[in-house]
Formats: sequence, C-alpha cells, structure tokens
Amino acid sequence: IAAAMIELSENGDLCDESSVIERLLEKKHFDGNKATFEEKMKMKEYLLRKGFSYESISCAICKNSLT
Repeated sequence: IAAAMIELSENGDLCDESSVIERLLEKKHFDGNKATFEEKMKMKEYLLRKGFSYESISCAICKNSLT
C-alpha cells in the first residue's frame, strides 16, 4: 500500500484507500461487469495480499461492477 500511496501522492491524486484500489483495478484492466466469480476472487486475493482491508476491496469491486 505504501508504494501505491507514494505514487499517487507524487501525481497529486487523493491518498485514501478506495482511490488506490480503484487505480489498481484500472491498472489491471479489471471490469467487474465482465469478470467471472473466479476472476473477482482472484482480484480480491491480490488486493488482500497488498494489505487492503476486505471491506474496502469489496466496496471498490462492487462499485466497479455497477459502472
């Protein structure tokens, strides 16, 4: 998380957890509408290993699925 926060702060973006997760989802070209259950779980596991909270990850993936 620290590296992603530093990268975002250098770019002048907001430094909250949800914006970092959303940027990572964009970077990984993750589309919640087209992702299968297995792909969503794989992305959640990836983000959990990065140190994000499960609640923040679930909210970001749900929000990504709605857009």
